[in-house]
Amino acid sequence: MKKYFIALVSLVFVVNIQAQKIKLVDGDLNFLKGQDKIGVKFTYDENLKVGPGTEAQYINKKMAAAEEGEAGSGEKWKEAWYSDRTIHYQPKFMELFEKVLEKKDVLLLDNGEPSTYTMIVNTTFIEPGFNIGISSKRASVDMTVTFVETANPDKEMAKFLIKRSPGTATYDAGSRVGESYAKAAKYFAKYLLKEKAF
Repeated sequence: MKKYFIALVSLVFVVNIQAQKIKLVDGDLNFLKGQDKIGVKFTYDENLKVGPGTEAQYINKKMAAAEEGEAGSGEKWKEAWYSDRTIHYQPKFMELFEKVLEKKDVLLLDNGEPSTYTMIVNTTFIEPGFNIGISSKRASVDMTVTFVETANPDKEMAKFLIKRSPGTATYDAGSRVGESYAKAAKYFAKYLLKEKAF
């Protein structure tokens, strides 16, 4: 029985990892050799999808629901939605990326410090998930990660697709989605280590 339980836990762990896909769609990683400082820029696609619809549709729906509960709370919800990017999503990505690459002394720079290359993390899809106590759904995100020359951003060195990076099903939406960014960064950094990029 104990062996069966361990096998089951291992299977679930493998399935969770395999649910996220990382694919190199253009370029190679040779340019990263010897690099220990990489610029990072977070963008959100102009056609960003949230759940089954557009981001605008999702925001309007959630604002309307918030207003029904308390007048004036819709705008507060909208502000919180956008602030989650800098409070949860982006810091989580940077933290986990650097943690995995700690032994390589690789740092991400998001404050304009000079770097030869910049990594552009562009979110294309967000499944915000939900948690209503009796039922919940995990968050997930899709994104592209493109490395460009900092001095010449039109010159792409490599481009990756990251699909279905899983988050959590906790009560707070920012934390749910933030964990998706953490997982994306963690497994992308592990991918780079496996490919001996640095």
